[in-house]
Amino acid sequence: MYEAWQKELISQNSYLSSIQDRLVLGIWEERDWKIFMENFNQVYPGFLTHLTGSFDLAEREIRIVCLA
Repeated sequence: MYEAWQKELISQNSYLSSIQDRLVLGIWEERDWKIFMENFNQVYPGFLTHLTGSFDLAEREIRIVCLA
């Protein structure tokens, strides 16, 4: 149930949907991460605020969590 809900949310955002379809992400520049995080926040509003407020994570760890 959760996986279907998550897939539906991501499919509503063309940028995140295109990332999900790629098997290899490659190396991203800061600009790529900025665009990703903006789109991620549209799909999951408040998640990053809650995540960073609850845990002391490095930027790299936050990115990994968001990609998972």
